[in-house]
Amino acid sequence: MKFAPLILSLVSATTLAADTTSRRLESCLGEFSTQYQGDCNRESAQAAIQGLIDLGVGTNCLDAATELDILLGDLTIETVCATVYAEQAGNFTKFEDVSRLGDAHDREFFNGGTFWNEEIQVGTERNLAIDAFGVVLAYDSSYSTGISWPTSPAISSVHECTAGAAMCCYVADRFKGTCGGGKCVFGEPEDNSDVCYVDMANAPYSARVASGIAVYDKVDSSEGSDSEGNVYCHGFAWDAADDTAASSRYKGNLLLKVGMKDHLYDKGYVQNVPGAPMCGCIEQMPVVSKAACTDLVAEETWQIEKDANGVFLVSSVGVDIAYGDCTDLATKAKELNPDIAYENYLIGDGQCHSAVDSFLAGEGIVRSHLEIVLVEGHPTKEQITVTFNHEVEDGAVGAFTIEGLTINSAALHPDNKAVLILQTSLQTYGTEYTLVTKNAISKRSANMVVLPVGTTAPFYAIEYGLSNAKGAENYNLALELDIPTSPTWGNTGVPAYTYGTEPISYFSRVAYFLELESEQYGWQWVWVSMDAFTQNVMNLGFPTRGAGSVVYDQYVDNVNILSNQPQITPCDDSELSGQKARLEFWPYSYGTSNSESVPFASNSLYDWGDDMNTGTYGSMQIHVPSYGEVLFGVNRWARNDPKIDIGIGNQPTGHPDWTFAENSDIYTLKKLSVLVSKEDNIDPAVFAPNNEAVGTADTEGYKLVYDLPVATQAAYGTSLVPYHVDYHKSVGTFERIAYYIELDDNWLWVSMNAFTDDASKIGVPTFASGAIFQQAVEDVNVFSSLAGMEASGITGNIEFWPNDYSTQNVKGIPNASDDAYDFGDIMRTTGDHGSMQIHNTAKRMTIFAYNNWNSNRVGAIGIGPNVDGEPDWTFADNAGKYTTKRIQVFVK
Repeated sequence: MKFAPLILSLVSATTLAADTTSRRLESCLGEFSTQYQGDCNRESAQAAIQGLIDLGVGTNCLDAATELDILLGDLTIETVCATVYAEQAGNFTKFEDVSRLGDAHDREFFNGGTFWNEEIQVGTERNLAIDAFGVVLAYDSSYSTGISWPTSPAISSVHECTAGAAMCCYVADRFKGTCGGGKCVFGEPEDNSDVCYVDMANAPYSARVASGIAVYDKVDSSEGSDSEGNVYCHGFAWDAADDTAASSRYKGNLLLKVGMKDHLYDKGYVQNVPGAPMCGCIEQMPVVSKAACTDLVAEETWQIEKDANGVFLVSSVGVDIAYGDCTDLATKAKELNPDIAYENYLIGDGQCHSAVDSFLAGEGIVRSHLEIVLVEGHPTKEQITVTFNHEVEDGAVGAFTIEGLTINSAALHPDNKAVLILQTSLQTYGTEYTLVTKNAISKRSANMVVLPVGTTAPFYAIEYGLSNAKGAENYNLALELDIPTSPTWGNTGVPAYTYGTEPISYFSRVAYFLELESEQYGWQWVWVSMDAFTQNVMNLGFPTRGAGSVVYDQYVDNVNILSNQPQITPCDDSELSGQKARLEFWPYSYGTSNSESVPFASNSLYDWGDDMNTGTYGSMQIHVPSYGEVLFGVNRWARNDPKIDIGIGNQPTGHPDWTFAENSDIYTLKKLSVLVSKEDNIDPAVFAPNNEAVGTADTEGYKLVYDLPVATQAAYGTSLVPYHVDYHKSVGTFERIAYYIELDDNWLWVSMNAFTDDASKIGVPTFASGAIFQQAVEDVNVFSSLAGMEASGITGNIEFWPNDYSTQNVKGIPNASDDAYDFGDIMRTTGDHGSMQIHNTAKRMTIFAYNNWNSNRVGAIGIGPNVDGEPDWTFADNAGKYTTKRIQVFVK
């Protein structure tokens, strides 16, 4: 199409001509007219001038650039072309002439409404060939003329686009629709994109609301596909920074082709993604994964001329437009406008979920999601428990596969639909398996929230016991107990522990591992380790009266916690910087009063802030008050009731620490293991004879059995001896026994052939131990810091018993007295004075004696003979004079 010539004039043609005629007439070309194809710019115009010069038009011509400047006068080619473009645009077909139905129709059409979008063509009825005939007419002419961009603000979805791109997204197909029974159903378009979300604030006129959010990235649980259904997105782009670029001037042609001709008229694609326009500026459209792309090439013809009056004229002669497929809108738009972030609108395949999360986070919204929080094998090696963060739909039972295993059956937990239990073929212990979803799984209360196909979760085949607790290999077993449903040792006895087989020396840490199994709670375990709070192994178990009624109502430091129960907060080795736990170990009753103001404890519920009192209930509980968590509780064992209280974690109902639960009968497994740390670098001087004694050859090869800090007043007759170390259950067989005694600066080492093979009888001879020995001992060796004590290979005698005794030498020990307490006394069958004495019979002297330790009286203790009283220290009552009083027992 040839437009009317433009006379170059900015003020008036007359004025411009008067001012420039003399200069224009200086051009060598004289009166001329020529046409060229290309762009309206200096380069193209100068090339056309050069063509005239080359053809011999004019004489004495200067170079083409100079001749063009002479022709332009005071003007620039950019000013000339801008004026030409404006004149050209005024001759474009107006967009409102396409439908000829008015701005309101065009606005609503682009928003997804009007009868063009809402009717289904059936036969010749509601035929777009008739209803939208204007589209065809405008499109046919669009190859040789421009189509103006809609200028009315009423057509809001395409008004003032700022991002250099527009797009249409269709969700229905009117050609594939069907009608029947008084109802019509649209078909679906080709599916070429995924809709992620719509921010309705970007297109409030289209959405009919000022703001709002629509999210469309849910995965269909049955098919694993995008459940928004089919959506087809197609767009085009232009140079947003240059209004004179062909892509910008002819973008109305692309709006006609993409938004009306190709997809409405030819394909029958209609209707919008709810909350967004059907067609609009890309910044108003839904955020989608991708869009198809159409572009154009405009081959324009321009005429330049100088008339007889010397006036230089530029005009548009015509245009030939060719449409093309640019395949991907994001790529084309970025090519034209590299500084615009199209990735905010076209985010790429597979990126919807993360894009939605990022967008919602910016709005202060965290959406619900479904995930597997725990996959755990069962110690039978034929069961797997899968725990989700929300309850799931019934379809989850058939949603998994496991390479290398057969799933024989699956069922959701009857009381907790967030737990799926799978029965499998036999698993191989220690093998890592991977659970894979073959079908998507939906959240039970919101089925648009899904766990997609291909989700994986590893797990290991496991077995019962300590192998489940990471780090347990750094500990030795001290005590283990299958907790009875109805203990009979609660009031007076000691549990029937199984003892570890490894010798135990000093330990810096203590650990508890409780393992339970029941139909109600499943298989449960908890591991908690802490800094050692005693060196007496026997005091680490149940604090029964028979075990000495020890009480640990205190905090312990540097706690490490592991469990297969999600309600228990783990605390691994990296967090041993001060996490505290609280012990409530006692054989007594207790109340709810939080008298010690333990954090987060209740005054009305039994928890981690209880107040011990009199009575016979019994508590063995470990808590983390700062978490508000019970790690485990075992209660009610001190009164020989039919059932005790036991549980891991906070009790779901009732009292958190399981008090009054009376539930021990529900468990088929209830095992408690108590462990102490293995120590690699312990100074032997701390747990063996002092350095001088260690230096003697006689101490080599001995293992520590007992370590006792001697109390000034002891009452071992009514309780266990409070050894800091008690390893008598784990020492095995032995041939020799040795005693090391330390009293302030003096020490003694005495060893002998074993006088018993029972390690429980070589410590302090209490009533509970049953140790009574009055006999000779052979091959006795003595070393001491006191002069005159040394001996080697001698025969000695011992007097070990818990009873009273008198001076009569009934046994006829050579050189013993009938009048003095020495190495020839006689045990009575009554009383509780107690004697633990070793003598050098040949020298008629006491090597070591410890007496009067049964009834909370001041004890008597000494190395060598007592020169100021009874030779064997009887009635010396001198234990209070020593700061350091220590007895250790060794065997080899």
